[in-house]
Amino acid sequence: MRLKNRLLAMPIAAKLTVWYAVMLTCILLLTSALTVGGLYYVLSSQAQADMAASRDWLVGQLADGHKINQHLLDDGKILPGVLLHITDEDNHTVLASGIDFHGQDSLGDELEDDGVPMLFFASQTAPICIVRIDKTYFYYLCEDIYRDGHLYQLHFFKAVSEQK
Repeated sequence: MRLKNRLLAMPIAAKLTVWYAVMLTCILLLTSALTVGGLYYVLSSQAQADMAASRDWLVGQLADGHKINQHLLDDGKILPGVLLHITDEDNHTVLASGIDFHGQDSLGDELEDDGVPMLFFASQTAPICIVRIDKTYFYYLCEDIYRDGHLYQLHFFKAVSEQK
């Protein structure tokens, strides 16, 4: 009851000041939320498109009979910023570009329980998730392929941010 009496007894200038402060705070929060949502959408869409284009090119190269070796990386067709890691059915590295796993030859320990599904604006054609390796967050896309009777996994990464 006291609060209501104090609010009624406030001068009109003070009431307007409080009202304007509340309105400006709401506008600020709304524009901040829209900005963050827009950035998330643009960055995840761009990462998804880059990784899908790199995946399509690589799968096409493998379908044409190219061997899984360093020449796939030397062609420069994997888009800038996209990192590739190819593992065999035992999860041992066959080919890698740009990712240092501190001497480990498998991705299993690095990716266990780190995937965070991207449910917000994620496409069903190339579902990506966010994984954390060391102090870096990556968009992550995995594709299984069969070649010469063996299962290989193509792991595509694109950095989101790095913590120091």
